[in-house]
Amino acid sequence: MELIRGCRNQTELRQVRKFLSSFRVLWPEAQEFAFSYDLLVSLSLSSAIGIPDCLIAAMALNRKMRLYTFNVKHFQAVPGLNPVQPYSRA
Repeated sequence: MELIRGCRNQTELRQVRKFLSSFRVLWPEAQEFAFSYDLLVSLSLSSAIGIPDCLIAAMALNRKMRLYTFNVKHFQAVPGLNPVQPYSRA
């Protein structure tokens, strides 16, 4: 959704939608929303993590998936997550 939100015009929107169509979309489950709430309560005062990042972290942890992100700093506060930057940006 962040990619869609970043589109500035219909051409960019079409390009992003075409790009995203090659990926499988994982939607959050009810227990992941509850888990993300718990993460927010426990981490919001001590870290810069926000609501969307808590949901992403909860989904990754619940599904035992590795999280690749350029926002490693925010996710490092989540116990057991171990986020990885996918590659070095130039």
